[in-house]
Amino acid sequence: MQLHGLMKVFYQAGVWVIRLVYLNLLWVGFTILGLVVFGFMPATVSLFAVLRQWIHGNEDMAIL
Repeated sequence: MQLHGLMKVFYQAGVWVIRLVYLNLLWVGFTILGLVVFGFMPATVSLFAVLRQWIHGNEDMAIL
């Protein structure tokens, strides 16, 4: 099924929202898992690395 017009825009926006929610949950989880102090920076760096890959168009990479 091909989406066109406004439905395509809504679908793409929904996909981005779901991805960001999933990435935020992973960030919170790994920050807590790292005992907050030692987990904050690695979780934040990986969050920005994944976002950068998504922005550059590489959407098929493994996140977890």
